Amino acid sequence: MKTTLVSLSLSLSLALIFLACPAADAGAADSSRASPPSVTDLLIPGLPYESGKVMLVVDTGKGGKPALEPAHFEAPDAKSARAPAGSGALRVEALAFLPAPREAAQATGGAPGQARPGVDLDRRLAALSRILNSVHRMEGLEYWSASRQRMRTLYAEAWRTDSPEGRARLPDPAAPPAAPGETSSFYAWLRDLTFGGNVFRFDISVGPASVLMLNENVSTMRYLLVPVAPPGRMRSRIHVIPCKEGLLVHFFSTIDVSDIAAKRVFESAGNKALAVLGWFAKEASAAGLAEEARLPVNIEDVPVFRPAGLP
Repeated sequence: MKTTLVSLSLSLSLALIFLACPAADAGAADSSRASPPSVTDLLIPGLPYESGKVMLVVDTGKGGKPALEPAHFEAPDAKSARAPAGSGALRVEALAFLPAPREAAQATGGAPGQARPGVDLDRRLAALSRILNSVHRMEGLEYWSASRQRMRTLYAEAWRTDSPEGRARLPDPAAPPAAPGETSSFYAWLRDLTFGGNVFRFDISVGPASVLMLNENVSTMRYLLVPVAPPGRMRSRIHVIPCKEGLLVHFFSTIDVSDIAAKRVFESAGNKALAVLGWFAKEASAAGLAEEARLPVNIEDVPVFRPAGLP
């Protein structure tokens, strides 16, 4: 009888240990997910990063291989896979760091009066998702026109629509996907003053520690009624990583067009990319995610950084 009681006691002790282990593992996993990376761990060597200051570098070239992509960090899975751009596609790329607001510097621990890291990261991911889902807020956005040497409207019209062929004006969602693992896909009507009105497909994915937005044209883009970019040939990607020190933003765009149209299409592509980044920086500041920052509008004023071995 004594032996039986001892065995039963041991069995209960082991059962309690096994029951406790998953909770401990879950807590450890949540803790690791809840800690944003340091921006210095994500930058490739040679970038002009200074603590607490805005950083912006650009690169242009050809092909679908990024030059400035953050190191050792995987972007969330996109809802729809896309074939890589061709080797002759024109590439515009930018990497920006936006410092966190000084009065709301991110804490590394759950200090009194401050949000726990996990709670704060979730809040930042949700806010970033809202920004990237707010297509209508790009209406009226301006860029620096190199040919005209003045600011010019980029998107005269910008709204969600119901299909690749539709023109129905839909509102931006009040509560877009915000939790890690959630995605959203939609179409948007964008009318710029160079290519007229076109429909784009957007895919937005929220990962464990970052948010990714992809878009591509689904209608044929024309310049002076001449087709210059068939569907899927103009693509952009914005990957935003909340860091302990602020936000790291990687912008990557490819334009796969004929050589005849390339010069005209590419002429202001870099400045249009800066306009979109400037819009994002303004929205991030308004949401309390970053310090207010005015980014350059002319790509000629931005340092070029090209790692060795890239075209």
